[in-house]
Amino acid sequence: MRRMQLNRSIVLAGILPLVLSVSSCDLLDNSKNKDETPEAAEPTAEAPQYVIPETIVLETPAAPSSVELDTSSWAIKPPFYAAGQEPFWRLELNDGWFIFQRLGLPEIEAQISAPNRVDGVDEFDLDGVKISIKAGACPNAQANEPVRGSITLVHDEVSYQGCVYRGATQDGEAAEAVETSSSSKWTNEIGIYAIEVDECLKALDGIQAGASARSYVSAMNAQNDGKTAFVLRTRKGNDYLCLALTAGGVESIEPLANSKREDWMNVSGRFMRVESGPPPRACLDAEAVMVDGHLTGYLLPRNCRP
Repeated sequence: MRRMQLNRSIVLAGILPLVLSVSSCDLLDNSKNKDETPEAAEPTAEAPQYVIPETIVLETPAAPSSVELDTSSWAIKPPFYAAGQEPFWRLELNDGWFIFQRLGLPEIEAQISAPNRVDGVDEFDLDGVKISIKAGACPNAQANEPVRGSITLVHDEVSYQGCVYRGATQDGEAAEAVETSSSSKWTNEIGIYAIEVDECLKALDGIQAGASARSYVSAMNAQNDGKTAFVLRTRKGNDYLCLALTAGGVESIEPLANSKREDWMNVSGRFMRVESGPPPRACLDAEAVMVDGHLTGYLLPRNCRP
């Protein structure tokens, strides 16, 4: 027994130094590995990632299509148009739409729906516009225009009064603006010569009945002897030279072909004498000539045909 314990002591004595040696080596290796561990690298900034958005194709809104209208019960059946003044305005019908036009302002379009009949008046209650149309006579109608009735139009709480005329919507581009060049100075003064123009138009009717209808002044020359010369052009394109007296009446009127054309005759501008109502429907852009708040006529656009 004593021998076994002795042997055990010998074995432990031999093993213990080995164990301690191995543990010491492990500690040294761990310390070495710890010292040799590289420091963590600083994070590098990555380039931003851009995502290209998907292209979205938007559908183009379809143009308003024409509307089939049942106009058999209307008080006034198309084709017709309406117009008024102070300020000048116009109403057209085009493929099932009412087109409300005012000088210098955007057009207002309203799709037409069936009107309500109230005491013989057709009432259209449309988007942004209310229209009342009555067949019959119309005060202050444009001279020489085929009147079919009267109209009241309300837009933005403003009421517009006018007349309804027979005729289709005008096609093509709008007429060009009225010329106001310095070479046509007479157009700035023509309004105060309305009486003299009336005398010349009466004299023109004396030569040929009804010739003054749709005639206009294409030139004017106020002379210093109490006389004013006018060039009148008829609807058929014939020119007449009229010499009106300031005191009243006409001294002479004759075809311009019989006279020498002078420089004052070769100017731009056309003046149509009108006391009330809108200009001819083909001359929407006509400029009203006012004297003391009263309409004396219109300066017609260059390309319109009254």
